This record gives sequence, structure tokens and C-alpha cells, in this order.
Amino acid sequence: MYESGELQKSIDYFDSELEKFYMEHRDVFTSKVGIGMMCGLRAKDSDTLAKIISNAREEGVVVLRAGRDTLRLLPALTITKEEIDEGFKALNRALSSL
Repeated sequence: MYESGELQKSIDYFDSELEKFYMEHRDVFTSKVGIGMMCGLRAKDSDTLAKIISNAREEGVVVLRAGRDTLRLLPALTITKEEIDEGFKALNRALSSL
């Protein structure tokens, strides 16, 4: 996977989709943090973050809290483009019910 460049393509695609997601939800998130696919989004407050995590789990996406206000994302290195798309669609649904 690493030698063929597929891993870097996955990282680049994930980062691109994360940036789009972040820009669409600047009313909820204050900053994007991390490197590559080990990253997070800082929520405007801890109560909002708790709701996002709960809603995301209801949508089938496992996300965790990092610190007081950061939504932690750490997908598997073997994640596919389709899984990335599906995950961000589910996160969009989770945020739509805030």
C-alpha cells in the first residue's frame, strides 16, 4: 500500500474532504488540528461536542473526544474513498440534528 502511493492518496483525499467538511461547518467548529488522518476539529464548546459525538454514534460513526472540545478522527490507514465519503455524509447528518 505504501510503495504504490495508495496510502498518500488516501491521506490526501481524507484531508481534502475534512477541509470541505470543516469549511461547511465553521458555525460549529473553530479550528482543524492534527496531521494527516490523525486529526480533529475543535468544537465551539464541550456541550456541542457531546451532542455531535452522540449523534455521530447514532449514525454509525465512531468518533471520540480529545481534551475538552476536540472531535477526534483517526480512521484506519486502509480506509477507502467510499468509506471516507460515507463517513462524512454520516457526520453531516449528525450535525444537521444539532
